[in-house]
Amino acid sequence: MHGQIGKSGVSKPSIWIDGGIHAREWLSPAVVAYFIGRLTRDYASDARIRRLVDSVDWYLMPVVNADGYVYTWGQVHTLPSTLLIGRFRIACGAKIDHRKHA
Repeated sequence: MHGQIGKSGVSKPSIWIDGGIHAREWLSPAVVAYFIGRLTRDYASDARIRRLVDSVDWYLMPVVNADGYVYTWGQVHTLPSTLLIGRFRIACGAKIDHRKHA
């Protein structure tokens, strides 16, 4: 599901903005929602936004991978205590068990 902001039937450039393609992209859906808010809420009061909306067809899809996005919010995430790069293991810090703090 996606939404279009702009007048249909007029030949003008298009911009597609999507977020949440990969399951752990938690910030990108909020960025797309911010764009939607600015383009719709500020259309009447901001001449720059009105000019952008009137001159471009905007296609916005906040979450492409909705199942993966929801799934990762329900999981327990722990950080690895070491990082393996090639044959070398590098200490990154203490392993954090988030379940103790939930």
